[in-house]
Amino acid sequence: MDYTTIVRTNKGTISTNKPSKVITANKFRDLTDEQKTALTGYQQHMHSHVVGDLSAARKTLFEEGYLYWDNNTKTWKGEKHANDSMDVEFKEIPIGQLISLESQRETALTWAVSRLKALNGLDKVAYGALSVTAIPSKAGEVQTYSTYDGNGRLAMAQLCGKETVPCLVFGSMAQSKTALYFDYTQNKGRRNLKPEVKWINSYIAGNINALKLGDYLKLLDMHIKGDTKLYIPSPKDDWSKPFLNSVAVKYRTVNELMTSSHLSKAGVTAHKLARDLIANAWGNKIKELPQDTFWGLVSLLHTHPVLQDKATDHYQALERYLGWLAGGKTLVEANKDWKNKSTQGLAINSIDGALMILTGLRKFIKSQGIKLPEVRKTDKVTESEAQRLNLNTTVLNTAIKKLELARTKKR
Repeated sequence: MDYTTIVRTNKGTISTNKPSKVITANKFRDLTDEQKTALTGYQQHMHSHVVGDLSAARKTLFEEGYLYWDNNTKTWKGEKHANDSMDVEFKEIPIGQLISLESQRETALTWAVSRLKALNGLDKVAYGALSVTAIPSKAGEVQTYSTYDGNGRLAMAQLCGKETVPCLVFGSMAQSKTALYFDYTQNKGRRNLKPEVKWINSYIAGNINALKLGDYLKLLDMHIKGDTKLYIPSPKDDWSKPFLNSVAVKYRTVNELMTSSHLSKAGVTAHKLARDLIANAWGNKIKELPQDTFWGLVSLLHTHPVLQDKATDHYQALERYLGWLAGGKTLVEANKDWKNKSTQGLAINSIDGALMILTGLRKFIKSQGIKLPEVRKTDKVTESEAQRLNLNTTVLNTAIKKLELARTKKR
């Protein structure tokens, strides 16, 4: 094969088997037009869910020494492929020949039992294949294997009295080398699924709790997408696009509305009104409802019921304030504005969020010269709630100082 070796002055020489010639190149600009086109015009072998700048990714791989130019095929190929010559074998292995990697974590039987109950027994599809390596052995000895990925599933099989289990055998290697791959697969080699992705798959699978949350999302004109290509709920369960005027939210943002003792008590009216206030103010500038702002409004509407009455001066002042804020700021910028130096970068709970919004509303009303009727204590409104709603400066400042102190301690 006719290879071209790329010599990088800042990385050292990248060797190939039989280079026919050597060129000096460590930057994209040093390549020929043909090599540049082949590098950035590459479109093959990328699956449908890949996102990002493919050309930039390929350039990075080239400049870091992970691609070489093949003159025979006029294409760029992977320079560094570890264990390419290794034969990977799929086979059923007797459980007695499987030995847990010494550095593997312990397996709690309560966990194994709960996983078996989750799918009504040992499900072959969910079980998959264990990842093992052959432990070097002498002639005549029974071959044993080190289990470096699947120790928990092995325990499940043992509980069910299985005699053999499906395995992928990745050659023969010492325990120390096997431990390296266990460390990699558990840390850098595996992407963590975000709650949105987990929920979407639970919804599609028909999980009853996920379906209930989906119905509530539809009621509130919201949807969850996360980093998938799906929008749920959607018209006719098509999932390729959301309902018209639906707003994206994170899983936790809406799940807390149903599970949090404080937010759930606010009720669907406050939930929907908070969503509408934000959506009406910012319109199509909303990419995703910010949790702090939304929870804060829900809490504010719950603890101050007068704000849920659209006929009151207080509701109209709040609506005007949000509209004024949206005129010059994105929702993300406004969300940051409601926090001060002590709370920047920290997630705040719903009550904290309500205080932040009230503080901003107080400043707005003062600057606009708006006069609001006083709210008095009733059997539904406590004295402190009335004072906060009346935008009592002393009460609000005391509450904010307590919040700042609590957040500083948490840091």
